[in-house]
Parts: sequence; C-alpha cells; structure tokens
Amino acid sequence: MSLMLLSPLAILTMQAAPFELPIQPLPIPRRDRTEQIAQPTEDAASRRLATCLATIASGDIAEGLGQSRAWAAQEPGLAEARHCLGVALSQSGDYPAARRAFEAARSSAEPTNAAALARYGALAGNSALAAGDTDAALALLSGAEADALAAQRPDMAAEIAIDRAVALLAAGRKAEAASALQYARETNAEDGQAWLLSATLSRRMNDLERAQIQIERAAALMPRDPATALEAGTIAILSGREDAARKSWQSAIDLAPQSEEAETARTYLAQLAPASDISTQDTP
Repeated sequence: MSLMLLSPLAILTMQAAPFELPIQPLPIPRRDRTEQIAQPTEDAASRRLATCLATIASGDIAEGLGQSRAWAAQEPGLAEARHCLGVALSQSGDYPAARRAFEAARSSAEPTNAAALARYGALAGNSALAAGDTDAALALLSGAEADALAAQRPDMAAEIAIDRAVALLAAGRKAEAASALQYARETNAEDGQAWLLSATLSRRMNDLERAQIQIERAAALMPRDPATALEAGTIAILSGREDAARKSWQSAIDLAPQSEEAETARTYLAQLAPASDISTQDTP
C-alpha cells in the first residue's frame, strides 16, 4: 500500500441485510505509487524528486505545490518535475490537473522505458477516476497495464489490474471487475488489497461463501487493516454470524478509532442488540 492515497469514492450501495445497514462505500485502493516510481538513484532529478515528495508527505501541500510548480516551470520536459507536480495536485484535490501532470510526465518519459510509461499511466488513470471520469480512467489504466506487461512486470500489471477493477465497478461492470481481480490475485497472491476488494465484490454479488474465503485471506495479509475488519464484520452479519460480526467491527474501532471505518463500525454495532441482551434471551 502506498503512503499517498487519493480521497475515497463511494461507488456501490449495499444489498438488503438482516438489519438496517447504512450505505457502505466500496474500499477504493486508488494508489499513488510514488515509492515505486522514484527509484533510488544518484542523479539530481531523482534526488530533487525525493525531496519534493517528502515535503508533500509531511503534509505541507502548499509548499509542495510551490516547489513542484517552480520545478515544472524550470524544466517542463522533465518527467520527475511533472511527477511531483501531479502528486501535489492530487493531494490538494485538483484531480483533473493532476491527471494532466501525470500524462505530461508519461509523455516526457523515455519511450523505450515501458515500466515508466506504465507507472505514469496508472497515476493518470487513478487521477481520472478520482475526478469521476470513468471512461478516461479505464482507457488510461488499460494502456498502463499493457505497458507493464510489455516491460515484463507482471507484478506491476497486477497492481494496475486492481485499479482497473475499481474503474470497472464504477462503470457497473461487475463481471469484468471480478475477472480483473482474479488476474491480480493469481499474479500476486500476497496483495491484500486484491483479496479485500474481491471479498467486497463477492459479497455484493451475494456469494457469501466465496466472500468469506477471500476476506480471511485479506485478514491474514493485512491483520491490522480497519477496512478489512469492517468488511469481515459485514460478511459475517449477512451470513447470520452476529457474534463474529460484533468482534470484527469492534476490531475495526480498536485498530483505528478515528477512522471512517471505525465510525461506520460504531453505526453498525449500535444497531445490534447488546451482547448481554442476547445472553439473557438465550437463558431458560
């Protein structure tokens, strides 16, 4: 998982449940894979990129924007400058401008470097998705995945396939999204996000048995992820396992008390009868 995430996007609503679940957004792993693009090298551009990204990562978005804009103006044909500008713009919430910056970075990259083309294309596709342009996102991500395969980087292609699955879900194309996620799992079985999204999609397609298998795998790979705990509880309650749901939702709260996942988990738990009431009801 990257250190820089774009803001979440709610796509689908949940099917009917045994009790009144509020609308639950699908976890969206639109990742800015900056740590994979900025490879550790000794050239000046890479060092400056690392500094610029560190400034943005520190939370000083205004300073990051200033640095990246000045750099892009000085060296408009340099991919690293456009890359940092795209990250700063995405973190500021200007996703259309971020997409343009990442597309410019791709255009500035060495044409024979298919891996770089794939990385920048994926960043542009994620920005398009965050901006709500699903068609553009699908086109960019499909191209990026093809570039990754051309670079003989199946690991990268698998990550991009996850993002493409998210775009397909946004377009309502569940079967195609499931295929993309299957490819991601088969190519990189250690990617917890692929298993989490697969579990969520299986649950939304009413295949709770498959969803349970997939969420267990996600939990094994990401044991401290509140989104995984939240999803595990949702699958459990829909399967009639209230105690398991209660434990999973409480785990989401314990793992990240201030997170959106924790807030949703509190809402769900509030709709369940207290555990003490259940014990009383079961007593002869």
